[in-house]
Amino acid sequence: MNKAFNKIVSETKPYEEGNSPLFIDRYGQIHDSSEDPSAVIKARLGAFLVVCANGHILLTRPPWAPTVSELPGGGVDKHETVEEGAYRELLEETDLSLPKDIKPFKADEHYMNLYAEDVNMYYRYIQKFYFYNLDGLANVTKKLETTAEGSSSFWCPLDRVGELQLRVGHKHIIEEAAREYQAAKAYTVAKQKSGMSPK
Repeated sequence: MNKAFNKIVSETKPYEEGNSPLFIDRYGQIHDSSEDPSAVIKARLGAFLVVCANGHILLTRPPWAPTVSELPGGGVDKHETVEEGAYRELLEETDLSLPKDIKPFKADEHYMNLYAEDVNMYYRYIQKFYFYNLDGLANVTKKLETTAEGSSSFWCPLDRVGELQLRVGHKHIIEEAAREYQAAKAYTVAKQKSGMSPK
């Protein structure tokens, strides 16, 4: 087992043991694992990318939930680092890869009891979110095609994310990214204006 993965999973033990039997799916429905005789509960590490560019955010819709928009990402495999898992998931779900010289400007960690309805599994999830700003890269927000695994990805204008059905657990992250991106843009514009020499 990858050491980084093992370390993070071992650190979830206090969270995993004696925790609530209630789990939430991507639609916001509650599932009580104590009432499911077939329930198997696993600790899992997930990696997701929050990619903004030119006033848009990168979202995807998996084939098993075509009405729900979410961030590209998913579970980290045991042989991967968290970052490797994030980049692999990005490529699988969007057919995009990030330039090697671009680093995230922020990384967040959130805990979630997730019921994955597509595989009928209960996960005590540590979700790592990596935030990227790709402003200025040419053609970064070009039209995307459906991937080989059936995911449908798209660039959504940040001021329109409120119109979408967003995956529970990603909604607040997406909204936070939109606020931070727009605040950073406003700051940049204000700084440029203040630096202008008077005519």
